[in-house]
Amino acid sequence: MIAWTIGLAWASDPVLDAMQAELGRAVEDLSLEGADPPYTAFSRVMDRWTASVECSLGAVLSRSDEPSRHGRVLVRVGSPELDQTNFETWKDGAVSTSLVLGEDPVALRHDLWLAVDDAYKEALEGLAEKQAALQRRAGGDDVPSYVPATRQTWTGERPEPIHADLLEPIARELSAIFLEHPGVEFSRVSASATTGMRYVADTDGVAIGEPISTVIVRAIARVRADDGGTMADSVVFVASDPAGLPSAEVMRAGVEALATDLEAWRTLPELPEEYVGPVLFRGQAAPVLFHEVLVPALMGTPAKEKPPKGSRVFTMGNEEAPGPLSPRRRALPPGWTVVDDPTADPSSPAAYRYDSEGEPGRRVELVVDGVVREHLMSRTPSRAFPATNGHARAFDDGIYRGGAADLEVIPARPSSDRKLHKAALKAAASYGLDHYAVVDRLREPWLADWDGGAMFTAAAWFGLEGPKAPTPVTVRLVGADGTERVYRGASLGGLDRRSLKEVEAAGATRTAIFTSDPLQRVRAPDTVLAEIVVAVDPPDAEPPLAVPSPLVER
Repeated sequence: MIAWTIGLAWASDPVLDAMQAELGRAVEDLSLEGADPPYTAFSRVMDRWTASVECSLGAVLSRSDEPSRHGRVLVRVGSPELDQTNFETWKDGAVSTSLVLGEDPVALRHDLWLAVDDAYKEALEGLAEKQAALQRRAGGDDVPSYVPATRQTWTGERPEPIHADLLEPIARELSAIFLEHPGVEFSRVSASATTGMRYVADTDGVAIGEPISTVIVRAIARVRADDGGTMADSVVFVASDPAGLPSAEVMRAGVEALATDLEAWRTLPELPEEYVGPVLFRGQAAPVLFHEVLVPALMGTPAKEKPPKGSRVFTMGNEEAPGPLSPRRRALPPGWTVVDDPTADPSSPAAYRYDSEGEPGRRVELVVDGVVREHLMSRTPSRAFPATNGHARAFDDGIYRGGAADLEVIPARPSSDRKLHKAALKAAASYGLDHYAVVDRLREPWLADWDGGAMFTAAAWFGLEGPKAPTPVTVRLVGADGTERVYRGASLGGLDRRSLKEVEAAGATRTAIFTSDPLQRVRAPDTVLAEIVVAVDPPDAEPPLAVPSPLVER
């Protein structure tokens, strides 16, 4: 568990001393002839000890156990009303760099000095491009570029490093479970731990040192059916330290269930025809549903501004991603509440006291009585919300954007499983159906890269791939008497933020999942949506391997 206690004065910390010294020099001394100096500068340094082990079938594939120190600098030029950030350009004034290890103040400042200089020159070019674009655009946007920070100073205790020696037995034992499952074509188990400090400093008076400690154990497996269809799925265990992980028995049971369920998937029939009607999202599928559909609609940082048509500036395309739901718009049925509070449970690995910009994290009631009340905000304001609420999470396009930390979806009137069954059957009757569909597991979109095809594409590199929808691992069609038919080979259609306003019923139990980049916890109840298209998704993969796995001969 991370100890959140007030520490000594920051003057004793060489990393933060170097950050503050070089950022101060940036604002006071940086200048080029005919160009404005920076009006503010920001830096974040991740000072970490990272241990990781990856295993396959009880054998170690890779292992690392090492320190790292990585810095990111953002220099802003112009003014808070208009600076170079959040504009589609290669020159955003943000520079990332590796920093020397140890406590040598001269070496630390030297690395930061080079990064600050590069960031300043980039920022000047980016501001010139943005100003030129604004001159070509009819009408301007008067939303400021930046909300200056309030002064914050705090430090916590650096946690003890977690080493690979502690992780290797876990990964070995869990990966060896797949030895007894020859139907699994591919499997990996990784165990990683990150401990250290996250430093945040800027020229507005922010000087924060937040302890970080996370342990993640993840098993990934893939199977292939006789028709070539593949399915990759995973199970993950997350904690702040090894003592917080589930017991060995619980983790073994989770990995065993993953392997068993995937082997059974290979022999399931494909969905015979399209289904349109109510769908019950149960267990893990419920929080994945809300994470993929609702959370993006509550992230309030404005999308980066594009140059006007006709500009001689390279862009990634003209497509506009849907923005957040406007305040006072309905997101969920009456009585539903959505809350995000990164400070509620300090033992959670997703918790934090200060966000990635050094602002205090706080409880935010995003949805009240089904209506949007707030967005997840960083220091980049929007027209609707002119200030941060301590939810700067994901770094993108040179700035930190608002994101979730510990999000909980609370229904108005939780129902028992029996009432959920009745509500789903009643909704199905209006479609002329005597059954309804159930999705117990939604494969998170990132797992599509593990299906056996290309894990890297040019479209992904250039940011031209659209968002990937979560895929049902299986679909169950449940009748009035409880009998069910289980199918594979399905995809979901008609699933978007509008779907969440048409909830037929919700369960009393809320399931929690952890997602990465950045680490978030999402808790949500079993939920029946009124109308979802479950489409037939024929396999698009190679046929099975020519010879059976050697595990068959064991």
